[in-house]
Amino acid sequence: MQYRANDNGSKQGVYSILDAAAAPWLFEGTGLVDGGTLGAMVGGYGIEIDATTPLSPPGTKVLARIPDLFGPGLSGEMTYYETEAGARVFSAGSLDFGGSITFQPVWRMLENLWRHMA
Repeated sequence: MQYRANDNGSKQGVYSILDAAAAPWLFEGTGLVDGGTLGAMVGGYGIEIDATTPLSPPGTKVLARIPDLFGPGLSGEMTYYETEAGARVFSAGSLDFGGSITFQPVWRMLENLWRHMA
């Protein structure tokens, strides 16, 4: 993941779920499926976005995207990958994602994430 853009929060957007099957443990019990959205309950996400680049590790999976938030191709991407050494790496792709931990289904997603990372 790499920093892509920042607008100090004037634009917010919702994630579109792209590949729940790539990390089924993350989406378990959330009701989120491919084509669904996440973030409307908090007015969307943004402020700063991160996304994959050609230098992203092989096997990096884009799970969800806030499409074109700061212009064409400037999308926030929620990603996950595992290294050959067994490290597990998750990135929400937006700076303010953690601020919605008290809302469902984000709370459930983060519970699933912590359980998977342990």
